[in-house]
Amino acid sequence: MKKRVLCFLLATIFALLCFPSAWAAVIDSSTLYSIKSFGAMGDGITDDTAAIQAAIDSVSKNYGYGTVFIPEGEYVITKQIALKSNVNIKGTGPKSVLILRNITDTYFQAFMATSQKNIHISNFRGVNECPNTYALWTHFLMSENCTVENLIAEVSGIGSSQGNKEIRSKNIAFKNNTMYGNALGGAYFGLTGISFSFTTGGIATGNRIEYCAHGINWWGGDSNTVVDGAPENERCAQNIVIANNVIEHVGGGGIWGSMGQNIVITNNVVNDAHDVGIDLEGTYDTIVSNNVVKDGYNGGLTTFFFCRGITFSGNTVYNSTPNTCGFKVYNSAQDIKNEDITVIGNTFVNTSEGTGVVGGDNCEKIIYANNNFINVRMDHDFNNSRFTKVDSNHFVFDRPITNLKPAVEVGTTHKSGECIFQNNLVESLVEQPEEVIGVFVTQSDNSSKTNNIIEGNIIKGFSTDIWLNNAAIRQKHVYAVDNNIFGSGNLKVDDTTVTTYQDNFRTDGGYLFAGIPGDGTYQTGQVIYFRTPDVENAIGAVCIEGGAPGKWKLFGFLKDGAQ
Repeated sequence: MKKRVLCFLLATIFALLCFPSAWAAVIDSSTLYSIKSFGAMGDGITDDTAAIQAAIDSVSKNYGYGTVFIPEGEYVITKQIALKSNVNIKGTGPKSVLILRNITDTYFQAFMATSQKNIHISNFRGVNECPNTYALWTHFLMSENCTVENLIAEVSGIGSSQGNKEIRSKNIAFKNNTMYGNALGGAYFGLTGISFSFTTGGIATGNRIEYCAHGINWWGGDSNTVVDGAPENERCAQNIVIANNVIEHVGGGGIWGSMGQNIVITNNVVNDAHDVGIDLEGTYDTIVSNNVVKDGYNGGLTTFFFCRGITFSGNTVYNSTPNTCGFKVYNSAQDIKNEDITVIGNTFVNTSEGTGVVGGDNCEKIIYANNNFINVRMDHDFNNSRFTKVDSNHFVFDRPITNLKPAVEVGTTHKSGECIFQNNLVESLVEQPEEVIGVFVTQSDNSSKTNNIIEGNIIKGFSTDIWLNNAAIRQKHVYAVDNNIFGSGNLKVDDTTVTTYQDNFRTDGGYLFAGIPGDGTYQTGQVIYFRTPDVENAIGAVCIEGGAPGKWKLFGFLKDGAQ
């Protein structure tokens, strides 16, 4: 299933990015109808709103299609302008200037298309001179096949598309536009640069957005589980590609959305988002790949509420303050409906004097694979997860870990869950405080046993390599510790039903258990296997009385090479 979804999303990228002309207005644009022919002055003083509207209306009525041309000049707009199907708006570039003036509306859309199609708006500079107005240059309401391209928006948003659950806007593209919000005094312009609301088919590519409330977002309903976010509800923002954009200095989210499906977010740069960098809320079947995210205050990459079929791959996330999240699952619901999240091939770096963190709340199935964590610890042991796998990652620290937390903390899988920690390298290049654990695996389910596999890892640079923790009152859990290489060789083990050790070594090459342990703390019922039979030809031992190191009984005696 996941492979089919991935193939579909990749096909969506190819189709939407390689063939965007399919969304452009298929009309004859060879004849330009200048707004000056309809009375526009372009002197920066005269109100040219009526002339621009007259040009659009005339081309629509008399020809049915065409391009309204905005020559060089400064054209004042004081009221909303209605767009018509098959009528384009085109300027010469930055010298074709449209100025919003004397507008008292708090929220204002300069060009509005309602139930229209085949419109291409391009090549002008838009300036908002109304200090109390949040202005958006283009808005497509229940419209389709519309494109906004090469627009420069100053203290104003680029554009949005909007429909509803019954009637969607379709095939709306925003390409190679630039938005400058309010950069004075660190303030942020109070609108989203580009928005897809109840839209099927959207492209935002090659845009640059600075100093606004949010960068680029989609909206297909409120993903809060007490509103629209139930898993069975339709995701009403679909088939949207957000690629090759630069978003900097936003008051909220860089790229984010709610109740989306089949979203592709790739090759973007998000810098200085005062909420989250790239955030998926109640969203399904989405790829977030090859982006660079710097300083997302509440998370570089995040998910909220119930998400499904999410892949984060090839991203690089930087944070310059300690204890901030490079990646986090936000989901406080005690309900296994948040599932199937993969974090693969990413790099997370904390550049502060402290350390960062990845991890989060409940997710039924989550996989971390082949990631690099540089001064970033993992904290993923939220109650009620079902399956957690941490495979082939590299954790490296060149400074003491903040708040004396473990380098890796995983577990708390419930309902006969499974926690797999395998083939990872966890290393500290500096001396860590004695309280800092290398890997902390904890379980707390009182109603079922969980299976925990710690296999094929290298853990070094910590006074205690592993702590196997049982926080349950009425249940004991199962741990298998096999084929690992330990630095200190110090394991801390709480009371568990069965803990087995097989073929574990120290970094100096010595076998972790060449015979019955002479140090460490162990619990009754723990089992160890020896690399080779001991001097009495036993293959292992079982702890029959817990303690430091406890009492042990040999088992599996071999005779003449056979048991």
